[in-house]
Amino acid sequence: MKVFIDGRGDPYGTTGVFKDYLSATSDENPEAVLDKYRVEYVLMPADSPLVNFLKSSPMWKVQYSDETSVLLHRSPGS
Repeated sequence: MKVFIDGRGDPYGTTGVFKDYLSATSDENPEAVLDKYRVEYVLMPADSPLVNFLKSSPMWKVQYSDETSVLLHRSPGS
């Protein structure tokens, strides 16, 4: 499975993919970035704004959750 971005910032620089990542994690509607990269899974800290946004979307389902992190999966056909 390809990785969109991971915890290392250095290999990504401040443009391109990393800029899109920052946009997806700070915008009110990150769907454009997630669609652009065909992201199927999101693993983020449980308290992140992106997780809260995706949890409220019918297109995303929580696959795993604990006090530290949440794994979400995009529903097939979304």
